[in-house]
Amino acid sequence: MSETPLRILIADAQPIFIKGLLQIFEAHQNSLPTQIVGTANSACELFKLMPERKPEIVILDLNLPDLDGLDLLAAWKEKHYESLSLVMSIYEDSKVIKSVFRYGVDGYMLKRCQTHEIITAIKNLMMGERYLGVGLSLTNGSGLHSRMIKDGKICQSFEQKFVMKYKLTHREMEILKLIGMAKTNKEIGQELFISDQTVSVHRKNIMRKLNVSSTASLIRMVYEYSLV
Repeated sequence: MSETPLRILIADAQPIFIKGLLQIFEAHQNSLPTQIVGTANSACELFKLMPERKPEIVILDLNLPDLDGLDLLAAWKEKHYESLSLVMSIYEDSKVIKSVFRYGVDGYMLKRCQTHEIITAIKNLMMGERYLGVGLSLTNGSGLHSRMIKDGKICQSFEQKFVMKYKLTHREMEILKLIGMAKTNKEIGQELFISDQTVSVHRKNIMRKLNVSSTASLIRMVYEYSLV
């Protein structure tokens, strides 16, 4: 019995790039059976096709004409799609890449990558691994906060382990990092568009979960775990 083809949708602003990907997948049907269920040149087309075509993997360009960059990823995240997402981009800066992964994408690689790497990345994603392209890094140095990379697979970061250990919410982590930067409740509230009182409640919950009794202790933990 033949293997069921992997359903892939491609969203890219450049038709010639989409054509190249189609040729790559066609040439690798033996090692990775695929079915291209749709292509889109804009975010509008992408979001229209998603519920209709139900792809297992979506290959995303960050420079779609009607919605690009982190705005695109924010809109993508709000949709709560079950599809895996692989961003193919021209950007190599570690800050950009880290921002992309914060939006929950499953893989990131460069458009100028070797053909075989695309196949490797998709296979990794299908095995439940996140993927970071060859030659890319999530840190400008060797800080402990960076994710460890092995054969393109992204291992759990210190930050992720910290979150799991202390059962912090995403909002609590945002606030904890800002506390670590010595920001006041008012400054944190202004940055996150929430009230001072809400920040105060979160601060108390964070202190309870981390079992500390002072702001100084919170700041010390932030730096001990290299969270900023």
